[in-house]
Amino acid sequence: MVGPTISDNSRRVFPSAGLKHDWANHHIQALHQQWRAFLESDFCEVATEDDATGGQTLRIYSVKKMPATIPLMLGDAIHALNSALDHMITDLVDVNDHRSNFPRDETREQLVAAFRTEPETIAGRTKKKGRYAAIEEAVPGIAQFIIDDIQPYRGADNFLWALNKLDVRDKHRMLILITGLSHISGINAVNENGEPCIRDFSAVLKTDGSIGPIGFTRQKIEITSYNKPSAEIFINEPGVMTQQRVMPTLVYASQTVSETIDRVAQFVLSKKR
Repeated sequence: MVGPTISDNSRRVFPSAGLKHDWANHHIQALHQQWRAFLESDFCEVATEDDATGGQTLRIYSVKKMPATIPLMLGDAIHALNSALDHMITDLVDVNDHRSNFPRDETREQLVAAFRTEPETIAGRTKKKGRYAAIEEAVPGIAQFIIDDIQPYRGADNFLWALNKLDVRDKHRMLILITGLSHISGINAVNENGEPCIRDFSAVLKTDGSIGPIGFTRQKIEITSYNKPSAEIFINEPGVMTQQRVMPTLVYASQTVSETIDRVAQFVLSKKR
C-alpha cells in the first residue's frame, strides 16, 4: 500500500519535494507492513462470559498493545508529506530562506491577507506585508492560483489544512490513535460434553468487542479455535480529524500532496513559456 508519486516534470521543477514525497511513501509502506504484522500476531483472545439471560456471550479481549512504532511511523509519514510542500515553496522563493512554508490559513480572507505584498494602513495602524508575500513576489499570480485553485484553508474543507495541523501536533506529542475490531470468523467450540456445538462461526463485532448472545442458553461452551479478527486503526484528533482510518487517510494524503505539487509545477512552467 503506497501512495502515488509526483510527475517527472514536477521532479525537475521541485526535485527536493519529490524526494520528500518518496520518503513519505516509504514510511506509509513501512507502517502498513508493521500493522499487518501486528494483526498476524496473537494480539487478542476470544473468551466466553455469562450474560443476563443465563446463556453465554463471546467477547474478544486485547492482550497485546499496539506497538509504539505505529504512531511514530504515522508521525514520520505526515511530517514528510508536509515537508514536501514546504520544500516546494522554498525552491520557489529562496533556497536559503528556511522560513518558507506552504501557505495555509483558517479562512479564505485570512489567506488573502497573508499574501499581501504591500504594507496596509487600517484604522491608523500600518500592517507589514503578509507572511506569504515573498511567494507572490517570486512568482507573480501564484497567490490567486493557490487561493482559488488549491484552496488550502479550513473553510474550504481542504485536507492540506488538516495535514499541517496533524504535523504540528505530532511535534509535541504522538497522535491519538484508537483501534477497532470489526469482524471475526472461523470460531469453533465444544459443549460441556466435548461435543462440537459451534462450527466455523463468523460474526460482526459490537463496539465493545462482544458477540452475542449466541443462543446456547444455560449451556457452557469452550472455544477451541478461531481466526484472527479484522481490525482497523483510526486517527482521533479532536478539532482536526476524528474516526478516520489511518491507512486510507495516508494514501489520500499522499495523493493530495502529489496532485498539489504537480499543479503548482504546471503553473510555474506555464509562466515561463
